[in-house]
Amino acid sequence: MIVRKNATLERFQGKQAILRLENGAELAILREDLEPTGEIGREYTVQILPADEAKLEQDALARLLLNQILENDEQEAGRKAS
Repeated sequence: MIVRKNATLERFQGKQAILRLENGAELAILREDLEPTGEIGREYTVQILPADEAKLEQDALARLLLNQILENDEQEAGRKAS
């Protein structure tokens, strides 16, 4: 089961970025784990799921992307052959 929570970047404390979840709880993560342009007030989605489910989700996404790349290559090859 995947739980998703909305969060807002509230502030920086040293090397940490503090996200405020929709229920008011705060989550501290390493500042370096945010995109370099992380701005105060920016909205994020936090996903919480068991590690084994995360691996399955990553694999499914990788398969989807690979299939899209292969389909695009096949389409391009078909256009060149025409």
